[in-house]
Amino acid sequence: MNTKQREKAIDGLYQMPLDEFTARRNELAKELKKAGDETGAVSVAKLRKSSLPAWAVNQLARRENKRITELFKASDTLRDAHAAGGDALRDATKARNALISRLVDRAAAILEESGHSPGRAHLDRITATLQASADEEHRDELAGGRLVTDLQPTGFGGLAEWAALPQPKGTVTKLEPAEIRKARREAEDLQARAESAEERAVALRESSDRAARKAAEAAEAADAAEEEAKAARKRAEEGARRLDKLARRKT
Repeated sequence: MNTKQREKAIDGLYQMPLDEFTARRNELAKELKKAGDETGAVSVAKLRKSSLPAWAVNQLARRENKRITELFKASDTLRDAHAAGGDALRDATKARNALISRLVDRAAAILEESGHSPGRAHLDRITATLQASADEEHRDELAGGRLVTDLQPTGFGGLAEWAALPQPKGTVTKLEPAEIRKARREAEDLQARAESAEERAVALRESSDRAARKAAEAAEAADAAEEEAKAARKRAEEGARRLDKLARRKT
């Protein structure tokens, strides 16, 4: 598997159903290791599963690529309109908010299709992540479809707070206080670390069990070989005695 194929496979990881991510990631890591790509295998094994809101935005990045690009342009227009103010600012804000609303509605539909409940908290976090498109530092993450956690807009990303977004399927646009955002992200990081540690423990236990089985099989084989050696030694001694008796009769 070359680099291009590996990156395509990783893209696929973040597009598949969320509950299949871990198993497929581990399979991909094993495939890379078997193919001799140790570096790639280690890198893939460390990939983290997305939060549900981040996963939904990743699906938007793939399924609604054109609208995501339009969102980036709308964010740039809003940034420029900030200096002008007046009608230009109101129009730019309205246009971007409408686009975000359509994308949030689409994300809600994707969640429902995938068997997930599009609750208010999740849709709020999806909204905030899309609002972060005003910050250029986040655009590669958004467009790449490999978000692991949802984003919070900073700087110009907070422009959407100047005007309330329409309420798509019960969403709200009030952003979380910084202290809550930090605590939530820390909790998510700890959860991801816990999941990773659990997965590693399972893998090590499986490896240990395989080693134990091999050791037991080797011990059984050694015991059988020892018994066979004893039997062969006994037969050899009996043969030697018979030969000795025959030799004595001849003399």
